[in-house]
Amino acid sequence: RVSVPVTPRVSTSVVDAGTGPLLVVTCAESRVVEQLRQHLPVASVLQNLGGVMPRTTRSPRVQADVATVDDALEQLGVRHVVCVGHLGCRVAEGTSRFPVAGRAETDEASRARQQRAVEHHVFTQLQRVRAYLRQRPVAPAVRLTGLWVDEQ
Repeated sequence: RVSVPVTPRVSTSVVDAGTGPLLVVTCAESRVVEQLRQHLPVASVLQNLGGVMPRTTRSPRVQADVATVDDALEQLGVRHVVCVGHLGCRVAEGTSRFPVAGRAETDEASRARQQRAVEHHVFTQLQRVRAYLRQRPVAPAVRLTGLWVDEQ
């Protein structure tokens, strides 16, 4: 389920706290993790530039990210993964099919482009989490939720 748009104040109503411990996948630039921890049972956090779930496990750098996911599922009993994007994320803007830079446009139009870029990025990360879960030898039933927040 993808739930957009939201703000940190609304996120607790969007993410059902009754689902048990959460794994939050988010950007290293984002300040939302501490706000989520105040209201939700966050068990583990995968925080990197862009809040990116790796596509492959071959590189040593991404093996740590994958290990975070595996540990959350196997050791902490996580059955709910929340991918969180934030408005103004440079990685989301740079990898999106909705370009946000290099155009002379109104602030409103620019903001709308940023929102589409972040929504697309969060959806892509949800797809990557789903793909990773499907390739695991034992894949528990995991609920996926996507949010984006406006921290600007």
